[in-house]
Amino acid sequence: MGMTFAYRQDFGFGNPNIAGAFFAVLVLAVFLVPAKARWMLAMRFVLSGIFFGCLLLTASRGALVGLGLGSFVAWAASGFPRPRSGWLILCCALVAVVSILLGTRAVQRMASLSPSEGSTASRITIYKSIPAMVMAAPGGWGAGCAASAYENWFQAPGNRTSFKNLLSTHATWIVERGLLFFVGYVVLWMAALWMCNPVALGVLIAWGTCCAFSHVGGAWWMWILPVIALGVSLRERRNRMAWPPRVAWAGAAGLIVLFCGAGMCSHTNVHYDGRVVRVGSGQPVLWFLAPDLSVMGKTYGKDLRAQGNVAVAQRWEDVQSPLVLSGNAPDPADMPVCKNIIWLNPPARISLRLKQAVGMADRKTIVWGTLRTDASPQEVRAWVETLHGAQWVAYPGRGKYMGDVLGSVTEL
Repeated sequence: MGMTFAYRQDFGFGNPNIAGAFFAVLVLAVFLVPAKARWMLAMRFVLSGIFFGCLLLTASRGALVGLGLGSFVAWAASGFPRPRSGWLILCCALVAVVSILLGTRAVQRMASLSPSEGSTASRITIYKSIPAMVMAAPGGWGAGCAASAYENWFQAPGNRTSFKNLLSTHATWIVERGLLFFVGYVVLWMAALWMCNPVALGVLIAWGTCCAFSHVGGAWWMWILPVIALGVSLRERRNRMAWPPRVAWAGAAGLIVLFCGAGMCSHTNVHYDGRVVRVGSGQPVLWFLAPDLSVMGKTYGKDLRAQGNVAVAQRWEDVQSPLVLSGNAPDPADMPVCKNIIWLNPPARISLRLKQAVGMADRKTIVWGTLRTDASPQEVRAWVETLHGAQWVAYPGRGKYMGDVLGSVTEL
């Protein structure tokens, strides 16, 4: 009867998936160490069995799939050798014993794997959006912005699941850095796989698969073992002057063409040029400046997509009229020319620069949620009453957050 654990082990890595990826690579990497004596051969199998046991304790499905795929590729690249019966028995016995003792939770999680299962379904949904996200922002969405871009501009409006990343190192980096990075990234991976010996090839396949299932490549030290495996292969090939066929380059070109084709076939009405996000195919009817998340919500993009042609900028010099401000808006560097400004829930204290920018507009509408508890309206309203062409709108039944009534308040 297998041992049970109250939770998935992370071995101090902070995340079971990261720990699982580390041990999946280690299981194969031990076979990169030369071993001529029988005791060294046996030691490699024992160490591999220990690391496999640690992998089972993480119950990381992506790591288990990566290990299985990497092991098969290494075996296939070696010409499907038939091991000696003694070593085969030892290997099977180690796998069986370790799996029985430590693999209960891992087996349960693997058995639950299906397209309708929560985490799997989330991954499939995100993966389908990657080509469109890259084509919407060929220059990239920016470091650390992949999850926010997905939640705001590509996630289904009714889905409120929050993410720290795109559940994949490959997808996260490609979306953050753009199309040129994708091309170089694929070429570098193909070049690395092209240069590998069978064991190193298995290591890189296992690692690449783990990176496809979870964002485990964010820590630089996780790349040490794959890089060492590649270095061992390069040294071996240089010494033997044996270089593999060039078929991998055709594979890289095919993958790039396939991805770009999928992106071009993906319909998206979102476009980001590095400064402004535009929604819709026509001229924006509303411009939003640096949305305050406390007013607009963390996924304000879902609400904006329902407003038709709109644009979101982070700087005053990129916006046009009519302009929507929210909460703590940034100060302009130069005095902007905006004929119509709507300000949703401004702060109690407004800088002189902002007051001047709003005062220069021909029409200004200040919207205040009557249920706000963070500030009193008296001082702001007194300032609004001094402005020509200003309108004060007390919005009943709303506090500071106004994302769910955005359509009605921006029509004022």
